[in-house]
Amino acid sequence: MRPGGTLARLVLLFASFVCLTECDSRVRGLVSGASIDLTSVSRSAVELRGDWQFFPGSFLSNAASDVTPVYVKVPGSWNSYYPAAAIGGGQGFGTYRIQIRTTDQDLALSTMEQGTSVRVYANGKLICEAGAPGSNRDTTIAHAVPLLCDIGRVSNALTLTLEIANFNYRKGGMWNAPVIGPVNAVRRDFYLRRDLELMLSALLFVMSMYHVMLYVYRRVDLVPLVFGLFAFAVFLRTISTNFRILTQYAPFLPFEFYNRLELLSWFWIPPLALEYTSRIFSGRIPSRTNLVFGVLAILESLFLVLPPALYSYVVFPSQILSVAVLVLCIYIPWAAMREGHPGAAAFLFSSLVAVACVTNDLLYTNEVIRTAQVGPYGLFFVIIAHSLILSHMLMRTYKLLVQSDSRYRIMIEGSRRMVFALDRQFRFTSANRTVSRTLGLSQEELVGRSFLDFIYEDASEHGNVRALVRQKLEDVAGSEKPAQFSIGLVQVIGDGPIISLFTFEVVELADRWEMLGRAETDLSDSLLPRFVREHQRYAIGNSLTEAEELAHRLTRHLARYADLEKASYIRLGLREILINAIEHGNLEVSFDEKTETQMGGDYVSYLQERCSLSQFKGRMVRVAYSLNTKRVIYRIEDEGKGFDFDALFARIHQSQPDSDLAHGRGILMTLNIFDTVRFVAPGNVVFLVKKF
Repeated sequence: MRPGGTLARLVLLFASFVCLTECDSRVRGLVSGASIDLTSVSRSAVELRGDWQFFPGSFLSNAASDVTPVYVKVPGSWNSYYPAAAIGGGQGFGTYRIQIRTTDQDLALSTMEQGTSVRVYANGKLICEAGAPGSNRDTTIAHAVPLLCDIGRVSNALTLTLEIANFNYRKGGMWNAPVIGPVNAVRRDFYLRRDLELMLSALLFVMSMYHVMLYVYRRVDLVPLVFGLFAFAVFLRTISTNFRILTQYAPFLPFEFYNRLELLSWFWIPPLALEYTSRIFSGRIPSRTNLVFGVLAILESLFLVLPPALYSYVVFPSQILSVAVLVLCIYIPWAAMREGHPGAAAFLFSSLVAVACVTNDLLYTNEVIRTAQVGPYGLFFVIIAHSLILSHMLMRTYKLLVQSDSRYRIMIEGSRRMVFALDRQFRFTSANRTVSRTLGLSQEELVGRSFLDFIYEDASEHGNVRALVRQKLEDVAGSEKPAQFSIGLVQVIGDGPIISLFTFEVVELADRWEMLGRAETDLSDSLLPRFVREHQRYAIGNSLTEAEELAHRLTRHLARYADLEKASYIRLGLREILINAIEHGNLEVSFDEKTETQMGGDYVSYLQERCSLSQFKGRMVRVAYSLNTKRVIYRIEDEGKGFDFDALFARIHQSQPDSDLAHGRGILMTLNIFDTVRFVAPGNVVFLVKKF
């Protein structure tokens, strides 16, 4: 999947998402002068927005009120119009009322949460309630949940009354306009929106658990874990807002519980989103920025131990922090896109969708606009979109691993050095053909056999050699530090022992533990303490196996002046340059051609095909090598046309170590290993210098 294809899929997904979230059949009625005529829309569910009568500090169900009503806009909180002489802030109680003219039919009513307890009356008859509205804190029970209730048969006129009380939150009043209409129409609208939110919650939970378990089973990258936690935070917010799916299955939960859960999830969504974004595009912002937003989320969460009337005031500062995170979550992929980062355009598109939806919700919550809350749906789109992006990245990584494994196997299988792997009991789990030929057993026969069985025991040693080797292997397994020593091996068919210098090191793989063994099949290393200096010249063809062999040959005496770890790094860097000389020099494979071929097919086969072409077939890589007590110098020359190495260095330095750049990391690593890496124009000669 290419980045352009990913973006196209996201655009199509977003179009489907918009259609899905807009699929309700409600008509928005306009209430004027606390009355509305619905006779012309007798078959539809109507949302009662507009001017309602409001009786502050009075419940009409108790007795006729002598309070003079005021006309207020619904929906909205009453903080701006509740009399200053009352309790103040968002706390208080009162009655909303309108007159409805309708046809003779059975009606029903639905309403989303009101702030924060409500009783609904139709022509003076109580039809449903959420919580218990009262005239003070002691008599009020908050329970802000959606309601669906039958009104019954209505002839022509209907007086609809809602008694609301709030003593538990920073704002109260009629937060949402009720929906009224024929029973079937209202129920269909209510259940359609509820089931859509239920489906959204289930999908969010599945997505979050999938990515968390992906990390649990492969703990090498924190991106899936952070993304899974982000999805779980969105899941918690979805089940605790709007239809409050959580209360549908646990109606006994108090208002303080699901309200705290709603705010807790809101506090943690921004820092998790920023952490995920910064890990995908690392190095774009200082790491301390993520730490700052994480600490702020912890402080916000601590406020939730206070009563709701107090902790609800933390919402507005948290919204300001969310806006800051939104800006960063747009800047980071935008900067990455300008640098040509794969997938940045698709990431930026999904971030813009999230910003649009969250901005809408912030304006809606602060009563700047009266649209609808679409934040959970927008974040769900982002989660789906980013799952596609992560799947794309994982697939690319998997292809690279398969190709790398294929390339590694070709070099190992064709190597004249013995290369094998042992388990914790020092039994063979794999071995190359050189081991098979040396010991006189097939590769299949070696698997499961103990390496210690092949240790040569001189009669005069009284069995001490095998015990000594076991002890050394146990030391390597326990310390996980590489070790090197000479061992004599017994051939199944052959004369005398084979004395070799072995190197053992522990390799921690994603799914298993292995001890990797390598051996030189000559005795030259026994004279290493007598070594002073060396000068050599080699010429190899376009063979990855020969490049691997030569890298080992030109670094085996480094142990005289450098420790084993440093020698291993020098060998690794030298091998990368030799392979680059073959690939990009003699075979003239460009940077972009390699990227495209790696993503599209078998890169090793592609190299083999180019090796057979007449213009490349006879080309050689020539290496001059000089080692003394102070430094080692390698001069590598290929027969290619050269390249613009300054441009390549700039491109490699722009990529980050944990980015998904298809290749080029070998040269970047080589630059970090050697003291001097100097290319000579036109770019087909390079000098590598390492000082001791």
